[in-house]
Amino acid sequence: MSKAPQSIVITGASSGIGRALALELAAPGVSLGLLGRQEAKLTEVAALCQAKGAVVQVGCVDVTDATGLALWFKGFDEVYPIDWVLANAGVTASIGPDGNLEKLAEANSLLAANLNGVLNT
Repeated sequence: MSKAPQSIVITGASSGIGRALALELAAPGVSLGLLGRQEAKLTEVAALCQAKGAVVQVGCVDVTDATGLALWFKGFDEVYPIDWVLANAGVTASIGPDGNLEKLAEANSLLAANLNGVLNT
């Protein structure tokens, strides 16, 4: 039987599913690493998780920044050895009102965050 995770990192934790996961997993005895690009929203989520008893460390890091992400993970893991990583960060685009697909640069940005961001994580 495996033990419950005590140290969890969530990317994309400033909103949406990442925020919901952070709030659901926050509890006494749990250390959360919350990553995202929106510092004010991360701070808000961190405060809510701390109110539930979790120890929280935030990182305003973009998952497309492989070097910055690696440094953050290394520092967090040294203090709170990581049990789980929830690679949740992602971005989206949509077909425009005229039915045209996104431009190549936008498609590459999607891949950078949604594919390479997971690999970087």
